[in-house]
Amino acid sequence: MQRILFDRSIFHGTNFQRLKESGIADNVKARKYKVFLTPMFVEETLMHALNNVSEFKDHWNFIVSLIGQKWFKLAEEIVAIELGDKIKGQNYYLQPKERTRRVIKNVKDLIEGRLPEDELKKALSDIERNEEIRKQFRKTRLALREKVKPEEYDLDSYYESNVEWYIENGLMAYHENSKNYLTTWSANREKCVFTQQFVKAWFATVLLPLGDHQLKVDTNDRSDSEQLAFLTWADMMVSDDTRFMREAFNLLYPNSQKKFLTLDQFLS
Repeated sequence: MQRILFDRSIFHGTNFQRLKESGIADNVKARKYKVFLTPMFVEETLMHALNNVSEFKDHWNFIVSLIGQKWFKLAEEIVAIELGDKIKGQNYYLQPKERTRRVIKNVKDLIEGRLPEDELKKALSDIERNEEIRKQFRKTRLALREKVKPEEYDLDSYYESNVEWYIENGLMAYHENSKNYLTTWSANREKCVFTQQFVKAWFATVLLPLGDHQLKVDTNDRSDSEQLAFLTWADMMVSDDTRFMREAFNLLYPNSQKKFLTLDQFLS
């Protein structure tokens, strides 16, 4: 059974209808495929509701029919479980069923105009905050690129040299109850499978524009690379982002059995 992640790019324009008519729903029911949702995919889908409610309804109903309860937790939640050395069940990286049911109910209420105003304001506030973080990160990456000559970096070497610095300054600084993160990492890093890819994804976001000064630097690069970290538990990413996201995939999963497919490749 193939485990699949979708990127929002394959829902743009006529792509959605092609995907909907492809027979994937039947293949999911036949257990040939499992489709998992990343937090970034969910957020971008919900943002689409602000621009085109009717199209959003079609997208959302199709998505929910495919995935059931197979939703990933937020990246920071998974990192907190791994580096917090907490007891983990087999699917510790997936959202509890009651939480996904609550989201589905809230989205239904949003579509039908019954979502309480305070709930809607909170959701929009979270989305706006994440967007501002991504914008600031883009500015930082552009400023850094102006200071260095194009150079190809070895991700694994850079990672080994800087991973503990990032855990201390990039994770512990923003996570509550994180004082033992470095200790856990030193003792059990092989068990922190998502944290490893999450940190590498962050580094890839920084290193790729430094290696190629012609590469477009976008506000979504951070969330795109983070989505790829969730391939830890999947077999393929289906995306029509053939620039940054594919380059990040090649860095994160060299010589891997995992696949990065465009929609055309996936449908064929």
